[in-house]
Amino acid sequence: MGKWKLAFMILLACNILFVVIITGLIFSSGNKENDIVGESEKVDSVPVFVQTDKESLTILVNDYLKKESNSEKLEYHVDLKDEVYLSGAVKAFNSKITMEMVFHPEVINEQTMRFYVNELSIGKLKLPIAYVLKYMESEYNFPKAVNINSKKKYIDVHLNELTFNSNMSVHVDSFDLKKDEIAFFLFMPVNE
Repeated sequence: MGKWKLAFMILLACNILFVVIITGLIFSSGNKENDIVGESEKVDSVPVFVQTDKESLTILVNDYLKKESNSEKLEYHVDLKDEVYLSGAVKAFNSKITMEMVFHPEVINEQTMRFYVNELSIGKLKLPIAYVLKYMESEYNFPKAVNINSKKKYIDVHLNELTFNSNMSVHVDSFDLKKDEIAFFLFMPVNE
């Protein structure tokens, strides 16, 4: 009986040692250096990659414009096709006059989109783009994120100056309407 008792004790010790080692591995961190670096690094925001299509972005842009528009003189709607179509009504002479602008979008950098004005009409009348942009710049109160260059016939939208809920920011990755490839990063703030 002595050797069976000794074999049982060795087997029991091996089982206890196995359970202790497995438990230790499960509850210990993998790398002490990562723990130290992780504690010292402060992250303000995390990027979330978003890929979308023209139809979905059209809905999102129009919702944003509706919420942010504070002008009673100007009502507008955006439609993304192979180019960007801005249509709406301008209040002038106590009536609403329809207008349409057609833009070609270009990514200048990750935080700036440039929209070249290709066509501008009020009613059925085609108007000189530079003149109308200069008029719009002086008469309408656009958000600070929007800059109009009437001489070069473009409008810049500085995405880093747009205000979103929760202090989120946007960086453009790609914006190709003809291929329907639209991608950007949302930088979501984190509280540590």
